[in-house]
Amino acid sequence: MKLLTINSSGRGGRGHTATFLASIAGGARAAGAEVQNLDLANLNIRPCSGCLTCWFRTPGRCQVPDDLSRVHKAFLDADTIIFGTPMYLYGMNGRMKNMLERLLFSFTCPEPILIDGRLGHHAFYAGRRFRLVLLCTGSFDDPDMFQPTFDAFAHMCRQTIDPVSGQRVFDHVGKIVVGFSELLLDKSIRERAAGLLEDLARIGKDLAGGGPLTTDSGFLLRTSVGARAGLDRAESIRKYAEIIKMVKLIYA
Repeated sequence: MKLLTINSSGRGGRGHTATFLASIAGGARAAGAEVQNLDLANLNIRPCSGCLTCWFRTPGRCQVPDDLSRVHKAFLDADTIIFGTPMYLYGMNGRMKNMLERLLFSFTCPEPILIDGRLGHHAFYAGRRFRLVLLCTGSFDDPDMFQPTFDAFAHMCRQTIDPVSGQRVFDHVGKIVVGFSELLLDKSIRERAAGLLEDLARIGKDLAGGGPLTTDSGFLLRTSVGARAGLDRAESIRKYAEIIKMVKLIYA
């Protein structure tokens, strides 16, 4: 199994999203998977210009000369893709959205089709199917902070159809949500929440197995760093406020 992890954190490999993705990748690699990671912060991917070249002149290929071609190649080479994004303004961050806007245009045909009463597209690539996992991290843990990103990925998976088989091209395996991620800046909390990284490694191992992952709720994991460290929500909020004060002193 070939696993691709895509990290859209502006901190690149130094952020919490990267830490969680690395744990999943480590578990998958230990189970025999071939793993590749892309940090979008290290790539030059320009916003979509709406030129429609990828639809009408070079179907399935964006002609803008930047690093999206690396993402596109890695995506096509993978069986399972994990999208890791921190939550900015109650949704996926700009780097992730920018990349997806460019990437998905090069995956879909322009003609609209009706799928279960909703508009969608046939995929350019017949006979391919990709398993997708969404990893969301947030400084808070409010459920409505994550929901817009859940909805966007669900729609993306529902509305992209193989032109031959009529099956969905993207199989949304599940979601991973980790709230209060900034609490990892506290060493004692990081040590007490170490089991979180072990659970993520187990998810990676399960993904490497290639079979279906059983989840009634659609979540492979939904937790917060505070909860994993034994803190209730009020204690997590207080601790987060203390960390913010500490960071402000650093920047003063």
